[in-house]
Amino acid sequence: MSPSSKSEAELVALFHRSGDHQAFEELAERYLPLIRRTLFLKLRNREEADEALQDVLIALYRSLGNFSGRASLSTWLFRICCNVAVDSIRKKKRLEAKTARLRLFSRDGEDTGEGDPHRAAERNEEASLVLAALDTLGEPDRTILYLRDGEGASVADIAKAVGIPEGTVKSKLSRSREKLKNNPAVRGILRP
Repeated sequence: MSPSSKSEAELVALFHRSGDHQAFEELAERYLPLIRRTLFLKLRNREEADEALQDVLIALYRSLGNFSGRASLSTWLFRICCNVAVDSIRKKKRLEAKTARLRLFSRDGEDTGEGDPHRAAERNEEASLVLAALDTLGEPDRTILYLRDGEGASVADIAKAVGIPEGTVKSKLSRSREKLKNNPAVRGILRP
């Protein structure tokens, strides 16, 4: 009996017993249209849905061994799709927030490039350089600089969060800013 002629319950049981990859592939193939439709419904963007599809398949593979059969497989899979879609939306929002915070490093009044694809590409490249420069700072310097300049946290709050005296926070901020200012990769990108 080939896997394609087996019932859903038989395929799940086969995967439960032996981790049969062919059984998993058959189940995934059967539910691919449902997964795609659900992700598109939730994300409203074909490219984002295609990216999330991989996450759903990974989640399905990792958790299929825990499927108890109390609900139908399609209902259970729909829940996985919804969870992955929510995670995808959160990631997108975090990325957008990170990009917005990077604008803090641009010169005041400078055109952000919105509406101009060439300027937007230039801003993305500059943002990558700033992130790489930030990565050259060790911890807790990078965190301190980010909290102060990226999030606008007070020196007192940063001191509490990092667990060091306020004076140390101030000196680390000063040294970190100086180090970034002297970094040739970002010279001219960061505002004074």
